[in-house]
Amino acid sequence: PAQDYIVDVDEPKCLQCLPNDAQFRNYREVYDARLKPVGWSVVGFDDSDWQHAVLAHENGLPSRLKLSARGKPLLQEWEEWPVGVAESANVFDSNALLRKRGGFASFEPNCGSYVVVDFGREVVGFPTLRFRDSGLAVVDVISGMALSDCSNPCALDAQAVADRVIVDGGRREWSTFGRRAFRYLRVMCRAIERPVCIESVSVRRIGYPLEQVSTFECSDAKLNELWQSSVHRLRLCMQDTFEECPAADVHPSPPSLARIQALANYHCFYDRYLPREALRRFARISKSDPAWIAMLHDYYLYTGDCMLVRDLYESVVSTVDSWTQIAPSHYAALRDASKLAQAVGDAARAMGWHDRADDVKRRLGRQVSEELHPMADITASDLIDARNGDPSVVYVLSAIVLGVRPSMPESDVVIVQPKPDKLLWAKGRLAIRETYAEVAWNVSENCFVVEINAPGGFILGLPVLGFKNPVVDEIDLTPETPERRARRTYGWGTAIWRDGEERDPYLDWLKAQDEEPPAHYKPQPRCVMESGYLWIRKGASHKVRYEVTESK
Repeated sequence: PAQDYIVDVDEPKCLQCLPNDAQFRNYREVYDARLKPVGWSVVGFDDSDWQHAVLAHENGLPSRLKLSARGKPLLQEWEEWPVGVAESANVFDSNALLRKRGGFASFEPNCGSYVVVDFGREVVGFPTLRFRDSGLAVVDVISGMALSDCSNPCALDAQAVADRVIVDGGRREWSTFGRRAFRYLRVMCRAIERPVCIESVSVRRIGYPLEQVSTFECSDAKLNELWQSSVHRLRLCMQDTFEECPAADVHPSPPSLARIQALANYHCFYDRYLPREALRRFARISKSDPAWIAMLHDYYLYTGDCMLVRDLYESVVSTVDSWTQIAPSHYAALRDASKLAQAVGDAARAMGWHDRADDVKRRLGRQVSEELHPMADITASDLIDARNGDPSVVYVLSAIVLGVRPSMPESDVVIVQPKPDKLLWAKGRLAIRETYAEVAWNVSENCFVVEINAPGGFILGLPVLGFKNPVVDEIDLTPETPERRARRTYGWGTAIWRDGEERDPYLDWLKAQDEEPPAHYKPQPRCVMESGYLWIRKGASHKVRYEVTESK
């Protein structure tokens, strides 16, 4: 342990200027290269006095501990180099540290020889130094998120982590044993006998294998930057589990936070393995927390995986049965639990939990929320002061502002319900199950236009609250369909809503020709006005443009 490391008074004079033992408590790791056995990795090395491995059950551990399939992909590792030098002193050619190979930086024999490199954004991994040559020297490596975190290695705050390596000459490579989360890295050489030559400073990054498959972009540059930074931060918090923050000490996210992280994940990475493993863990250790039931319902809604619901259903039952007193959070959890019971065919509990939810609402009144999907009331304006890296930003911008989310489990139909607020336009793509949905909308004076491409189908909620007497036109954008050919051939109109009622373009065209519809033709109502939205249950095709204008 770093706090137990004490410098011998008989050490060379260059090491006697090190901080006293109390200051060593600042260091997470202290690595003394002089103690490394020479040739330990070479065949023939005498390791006869090393302790041999033993079987776990013979070492006092329970025999029930067995290896099992991981259930999620292995973490990936890759190397990354800094993008710039933020500060330096008494270091020659510090820019050489930015390159992958070639050249070196020379730290001169001076108590103030240091360099601070910038990785451009927060990274998670193992800081790595490659030494070309040195004498006996002490190198302090301080990692932090802000430049000020790395300014004083002897008075570190909670935002920075310090490590120390003692080198004794020659070429060698050093990395921390534990991972670090940082943007800036300060490398300071102390107690130098002669110049220390360092070829590179890098980070051996580690993270869960992810590919961004969904996108978001809008007219507000700050929100675009906030989206990107939140996606990046979410990626850092997805390691072997969802984590509260990508710090060196791993703290798995509680169910309430993990649920938001999982929702954000569905809207940018659409990974199913990590939420699934997190839910299995919550089912074992968090049975009293209703948030994990909501998270399980979200998982079922986005993935359609009923098998996991069946596997964890008994834990759902025991969780709900453990509630001896009602709480506002129980309303939504009971509604979700009712839907999970219905999914596994438990009709009795589905009805019973639905009735219990109504009872909670009746008894607690306004303390419970009517909304069954989280953050439904948040607008784009509410995000202006949001913190960078908040996973809720990803979900709100994609599911609420752009307005795209799944409609029901085991269905590719999506709900599209834009919430423009003060934005002029937004566009994005949501990957879901084996398909996707692309949505783009824009707002101009007395006009709202949205284009949708959803091969699995969609239900659209058009915002018409700002229109006194809206007219809605539906334009089929598919290359060729029978209905589109008929429209083009006969000159049908495109209005599907006018003067406060639904219109059938085919019937309007027949009326203009003074003709009656065929006897077998029965119009199918598709539209309903509700709470400032015109809901269209089925589009003319999977690729459509809708235009909302004011009636003249």
